[in-house]
Amino acid sequence: QLGLARLINPNDYLDGAAKEAFAAAYEAATDIYEKALKQDASVTQAGVDKAAQELHSALLNLRLVPSKEKLQELLSEANKTDLAKFTKESGAVLLSAIDAAQAVYDDPLAVIDMVKEAEGVLRAALKNLVPLKQGGDTPKPDDNGGSKPDGKDTPTGDESHALGLTLLGAAAA
Repeated sequence: QLGLARLINPNDYLDGAAKEAFAAAYEAATDIYEKALKQDASVTQAGVDKAAQELHSALLNLRLVPSKEKLQELLSEANKTDLAKFTKESGAVLLSAIDAAQAVYDDPLAVIDMVKEAEGVLRAALKNLVPLKQGGDTPKPDDNGGSKPDGKDTPTGDESHALGLTLLGAAAA
């Protein structure tokens, strides 16, 4: 366990209790190892086993710092979007997604699941932007006067409200 622990670069892992527990377990295991090399009579097999188990548990609890490159690229794209070309509602959803994604990006303790979720939400908000009709705040009508041939209305982006509410809740949390 100690050999593997020596290969760990602490900068590759998230700060917090797990990282602190690893540092303490590593120090304790190193201390016991050095005493054992000197044939210190205070070292027992039970003490060695306990230090090894604690170091093993601490290694398993470390969490890698996730890459945020894709999230950074999406944020850059989203921030360059000219919201004047889209409906207020879909623009508001994008702004909420940007805020939530930026919070994850800025969070030094963000785990990979949070980063992936922020990427997905931001990508969806960009995809679901509803273009304006020229000179107004309504979506462009389709060739059938705003209705599909099946008689159902053309989607206007209203389904994105649920996403926006989810984002607002996530940003507030």
